[in-house]
Amino acid sequence: MITRLVLHHAAGPENQTPEQIARFHVEQRDWPGIAYHYLIAPDGTAYKCWPTTTVTWCVANGNSSSLCVCLIGNRSLLSCPPAQWEAAVELFRDLLVALPDRAVFGHREVPTTPPQNTQCPGTLIDLMAFRRDVRTPREEVPA
Repeated sequence: MITRLVLHHAAGPENQTPEQIARFHVEQRDWPGIAYHYLIAPDGTAYKCWPTTTVTWCVANGNSSSLCVCLIGNRSLLSCPPAQWEAAVELFRDLLVALPDRAVFGHREVPTTPPQNTQCPGTLIDLMAFRRDVRTPREEVPA
């Protein structure tokens, strides 16, 4: 059962494609498929990779309870582009409508034994700000 929504970064180039990420996971990591349920490109394009009911390989010792969203690019080298940030916030808001009361984590924060040994979703991601933006209600659009 999904108990948490987890934000990741691919830690790769800004122009990496979903296909390249999937190929890396399968060919280099020997995983059964891409590790994330969703990918978000720097331009804000969101890609659905798996149904939310699919268990992926995105959080060591926590896969079955995690739904994972990955920002394409390396968020330890470059700040998150505004379009990517906004798309991630919107996706997490939508996921929380479908899966209310789930916790929002950055990959490095997920409590597992042993602890996650990663800087993911990148040292330039302010996770407190991300959670604040996700939990802030959408502004009403005037008619």
